Amino acid sequence: GGCGSCWDFAATGAFEAAYLIAEDTVLDLSEQQVLSCNDGESGCGGGWMSDAYNLFISHGAIDEPCMPYGASDAIPCTQDNC
Repeated sequence: GGCGSCWDFAATGAFEAAYLIAEDTVLDLSEQQVLSCNDGESGCGGGWMSDAYNLFISHGAIDEPCMPYGASDAIPCTQDNC
């Protein structure tokens, strides 16, 4: 515990749901990507859903297995390896 990442799960879950509705395809995206790779100050201390969406727009969204959730914003960003 101790990581205030509810905003991250809300944003990622909403994106997954919208994609399912639009494309009839289930996604399992990495919440850890949002915590580790976000250039802003968003992380375990809280953030905005728009921070997650801006990351997806600028870098693309990666799958959960490539960068599993670790409940820390100190985990290095490895999105370029996915």
